[in-house]
Amino acid sequence: MPKKILFFAEYITLSHPGRCFVLADLLKESGYELAIAVSPKVSKLIPPIFSRIFDLTSIPGEVFLNRVSKGQLPYTDAELDAYVREEAQILADYKPDLIISDFRLSLGVSARLAHVPYVNIASVYWKPETHKKYIVPDLFPLTSLFPIPLAQALFDVFAPMAFQKYCRLFNDFRACHGLAPLGNDIAHVYTEGDYIIYDDVFGFRASPQPDGATREFHLGPLNWALRGDLPDWWGKLPQDRPKILISVGSSGSPKSFNHLVKALEHRRETLIIITAKNNIRDSLSPNIVFADYLPMKDAMQHCDLFVGNGGISSYLALEAGIPAIGIPHILDQYLCCEHLSSTGACEMIRGDRVRSRELNGLIDRMLAQPSYRLAAKKMAEKIGHSDLANNFSGIITRILA
Repeated sequence: MPKKILFFAEYITLSHPGRCFVLADLLKESGYELAIAVSPKVSKLIPPIFSRIFDLTSIPGEVFLNRVSKGQLPYTDAELDAYVREEAQILADYKPDLIISDFRLSLGVSARLAHVPYVNIASVYWKPETHKKYIVPDLFPLTSLFPIPLAQALFDVFAPMAFQKYCRLFNDFRACHGLAPLGNDIAHVYTEGDYIIYDDVFGFRASPQPDGATREFHLGPLNWALRGDLPDWWGKLPQDRPKILISVGSSGSPKSFNHLVKALEHRRETLIIITAKNNIRDSLSPNIVFADYLPMKDAMQHCDLFVGNGGISSYLALEAGIPAIGIPHILDQYLCCEHLSSTGACEMIRGDRVRSRELNGLIDRMLAQPSYRLAAKKMAEKIGHSDLANNFSGIITRILA
């Protein structure tokens, strides 16, 4: 009987099920039986590599992001209780040998209650570190009322209390099920699991080389994107000018990107804007084209610069060898921008401080200075040399031995 692996994906953004799709694809020739529990909202995107698919309830991503942006708790007690009940039913039905999860935080309880090994997929910038400093995200009204240095100072004072409240939600939840608390560091909540897989190229940040004794593994960027053909109009775009790809993403701010379109509509480059069906301002500029969705990996191969929300879509730009500008809003995106800035290929402009002159000046600099493109090409080579399939298969073999 083949070992059974069950993936769980919370659906806050498409990146969560997307990373599960990538990992499952890496195992499709390994002889395991694969299943996935995911929101039915992404059912049309699920690749045909799973023997079973379980519908999984997820709170709407906009609800989660709205709560977090206001400094509120991301889940209610009732929502977490409902998650655990649903997960218990799925686990009892499928009886997996291993759970692999992306941001389904309730599995820290459910997996333990079911006595099934639990692998948590996490972004490396959430790795717990001593004296970890968090950038103040877009927090209304804090960052709208005060200059950023003052807002950051206030955030440094009050964030630990907010994180403690955040952690208390999960610590109390665990205590109700007889499990030990995780402490008051939010990073421990996001990286809780029997094993942790960090989705980054090993070496971006100094870290001990993982070995057989550790529960932590640095695998590499799990770059997932919608697949398909480029639209017919793509071939009609001017070939004598640079192309800038702009994506709102599933967790971006349409309001900010409306300002961005207005700020950039007089540029000479071709701007291709992926709206993700958000209400993005139309422009009469002949240099701007809009699309609800595009196959990002293919599109980036033909572009010179990427502008996104600062999340993991920037990894797609690095894989394509082009520089990226992040315009973040939530804490996760700010941490990602800070992390990727160390590559020399990525820059950041705060989502609550997008100014036309600053943005245009940054684009001019990144298109003109070869260092950004060279740094992006270097990271593309590094990503290309990461043997994800063999590395991941080896990790799973070690866990299931």
